[in-house]
Amino acid sequence: MVANDHLYTFPESYDGKTPMPLLLAFHANGNPNTQIRDLTNGSGLETAFVRAFPKSIAAGWAIDTDGPRVTAVYNDLLANYCVDTGRVFATGHSSGAQMVVQMLCVAGGEKRFKAVAPVAASKYCDKISAIPVMYIQGQKDAGRGNSNGIDVVNVFSSSNTCAATTAAYPVASCNSKLDNQPVTPGCVSYQGCAQPTVWCSHNDNSYNLTDGNMHGWPCFASAAMYTFFTSLP
Repeated sequence: MVANDHLYTFPESYDGKTPMPLLLAFHANGNPNTQIRDLTNGSGLETAFVRAFPKSIAAGWAIDTDGPRVTAVYNDLLANYCVDTGRVFATGHSSGAQMVVQMLCVAGGEKRFKAVAPVAASKYCDKISAIPVMYIQGQKDAGRGNSNGIDVVNVFSSSNTCAATTAAYPVASCNSKLDNQPVTPGCVSYQGCAQPTVWCSHNDNSYNLTDGNMHGWPCFASAAMYTFFTSLP
């Protein structure tokens, strides 16, 4: 770990010789870069992926100032560790999810990622390059104006040339870590897409019940991301 810059973790199976998939994960505003490490510990993302957790310069992410830092972390990983450049994935929560979407929206597109799974992002453009995506947001995310994120989902589904029809995407239920209530993941897979496109519109009240109801990282997210990422050819 380099204080206020980045943190890496490696599976027990990492031997420095066999290329392993890489997960880049971006924390939420005001959080340490250990946030998503802790949220993904105990899942397949911990045991099968090299994980990298950059730290934003300010409390939240800004692509103009933090983009070069992310590139430096990425280049360091490629230069000094054995990662599979064909299996690089990205996720983030809140401000970190917004960072992922902004990276996809840059002119020319983001070429480093095989797939992404933002949690509670925002819309930054109308079109991106086709990419596999699992988008996760609460049905009434108070941190996003009680929105379910359909504006973001529409960018992904249209960019991936999906049909309007969806089918249930199986994700195991769980109990919220906030109130211990059963959570419905609400995941569907868009049909006819150029790239797999999954939307999980859940009802997990995680985060808090005062200013961010349903804005959290739901209890199913880490396991669902692992399944989605590893299902890709």
